[in-house]
Amino acid sequence: MVTVVDRETNHGGLGGSLGIPKPHHLANSSQNQRPVNFPLVVGSRLTWHQNCYSGENYRAVGRRVESIFPTILNVYQRMARVNRQKGRPLCFGAEELSYQPGENAMTHWSRPMKGLDGRRNCLRRHGFTLVELLVVIGIIGILLALTLPAIQMSREAGRRSQCANNLRQLALATQNFHEAMGRFPPGYLGPKPQGIGPPEDWGGWGGRQWASVFVFLLPYLEQVPLYKDLDSPTQQIGGISLVDIDREGAPYWERPRTWELAQLRLGILVCPSDNPYNSVDTFAIIHHYYDPRYQQGSSVIQAGATFSGGSGNALGRTNYLGVAGAAGETGAPSWDFWRGVFSNRSKYRMQDIRDGTSNTMLIGESRGGKNVEGTKGPFAFSWIGCGVMGTAWGIGGQGWYHFSSFHPGIVQFAFADGTVRRVPVTIDKEVFKAISGIADGHVVEVP
Repeated sequence: MVTVVDRETNHGGLGGSLGIPKPHHLANSSQNQRPVNFPLVVGSRLTWHQNCYSGENYRAVGRRVESIFPTILNVYQRMARVNRQKGRPLCFGAEELSYQPGENAMTHWSRPMKGLDGRRNCLRRHGFTLVELLVVIGIIGILLALTLPAIQMSREAGRRSQCANNLRQLALATQNFHEAMGRFPPGYLGPKPQGIGPPEDWGGWGGRQWASVFVFLLPYLEQVPLYKDLDSPTQQIGGISLVDIDREGAPYWERPRTWELAQLRLGILVCPSDNPYNSVDTFAIIHHYYDPRYQQGSSVIQAGATFSGGSGNALGRTNYLGVAGAAGETGAPSWDFWRGVFSNRSKYRMQDIRDGTSNTMLIGESRGGKNVEGTKGPFAFSWIGCGVMGTAWGIGGQGWYHFSSFHPGIVQFAFADGTVRRVPVTIDKEVFKAISGIADGHVVEVP
């Protein structure tokens, strides 16, 4: 469509024709000939021309534009026909154009023309095709596949960092205990003296406190009220404290107040990557002993004991255990050579770590697991009674008797110098045993 507009007088606007008379204020004036602009509208694009003047040339301009109108009309009609064939929305009402030669050659839109504001209204679609929808879904799927593993890795990195911080706090508490007492805390309070043979040979599981290393560390983990309350009913049970390292006393499960407080859940003792409270059963104690008659041959045993009826599941749990060396200190010379910082009623000092504090593991993590046969469990560990784990049985396995974790490919350990390091589950078994001992003479570094 072509529209002539006189900007000065605003004659002829939309819907006007090319045959309008000369404006009255220019009818008899030859000096007042001013250029007039008109837009040439093709599709939705407007192009301004300033090559004609009002006055004598007005009709000449109209005839010139009239001569090209059939071509423009033909283009619009072809566009409308193509749009109808393809089911597309029609643009600008092109099917309503008509052309009649004559004085007033152009008749314009029978309804107001849409789109003269410059917006592209042609061929606008109001939905998606199936192919477009599938492409969008595919792109979203690819983005999710790339993003979710990265998010999971980021979250695991945060959990691993929090686990390392827990171990660091435990190592610091151990060092503070050493500074205050002049020695490390014991791994646990088992039989005194250390018995040889199965439990029935040294009186069974009763008659000892079985308090773990974490009971001794409570005052240095900002848990002084809990520590004092755990040992409050001493007068009712023979006057022997729960933390008396030199005398055997009543076990913690025979002390009503102690049993109640042992059910508290301490966040610093739980790895954020694990939830030990989902286990099937919970070990009440862990004990190392030497049995020269075990299965027709001498052996060092790492024994875990549970309460009947699953009553131990009420206890608070831990993912962290003290490093006992290969198998603690049991009276078997060949195994006691690999002893660690923590064992039954141990009193080791910093100077006893002759292999160097930076080369000796102090506390590690374990997620628990099934029994040797794989028929029971998984088992978790109570923080009040489980204080140690040996390294003779390897690292990273599915059994409860390994140091292990849910961190991919590694288990984290706090060393005696206070640092926390990642030990790969692929570490050589002998190297792993060497870095768990305090005076074996094998000075090795974590790979």
